[in-house]
Amino acid sequence: MGSYMYRQRPNLVALGGALIVFISGILVYCMQLQNSGGHLDQRVRLMILLGTPLLTVVLLLIAFARYRFTHLWRKKHKGRHDKSLRKHDRHSRHSRRH
Repeated sequence: MGSYMYRQRPNLVALGGALIVFISGILVYCMQLQNSGGHLDQRVRLMILLGTPLLTVVLLLIAFARYRFTHLWRKKHKGRHDKSLRKHDRHSRHSRRH
């Protein structure tokens, strides 16, 4: 990946959303636990404890998704071994001179 890693940034909206969802989930769980006197309904506990990390992971995957497709970051290199690209490059240089 080299220096491309520093040119590409994660999706900041999704990253911020993941942080907000995670913190909100923890706060909601603590508030529900405190309001119910230390005993939460199992459905509510399950929704909070499974929903919060699941949504956080999905948002993190969205935020860092561009790192999975590094082949799309690279620009066309002139020293490639593909004949058609070299032909096209040679033709475009010839066309610019005339």
